[in-house]
Amino acid sequence: MFLHIGAEIVIPMTDIISIVNLDNSLSKITKEFIHGKQKQERVIYISESNQKSLVVTKDCLYITPISTNTLKKRARFGVL
Repeated sequence: MFLHIGAEIVIPMTDIISIVNLDNSLSKITKEFIHGKQKQERVIYISESNQKSLVVTKDCLYITPISTNTLKKRARFGVL
C-alpha cells in the first residue's frame, strides 16, 4: 500500500516509521532530530507554508501540509 502525503508525492506504507503533528510544542529532541536531518539534506518540504505534519521514513523526513488525522485516515483505508 501507498500513502499520498501531499502534492504528487506517494510513499510506500512500509517505509513509514512515524507521523508527527508539527505544532509549537515539539520537544527539544524532535527539533534536534529535524535539524540534524536538514544538515544531511534529508528533509523534503511538500509545501513551504502551512506545515502540519512530519512523516518520518527510512530515508528522509517529509514535511507536509496535510494533518496527522487525515494521514491516519488515509493510511487506515489505503487511500491513495
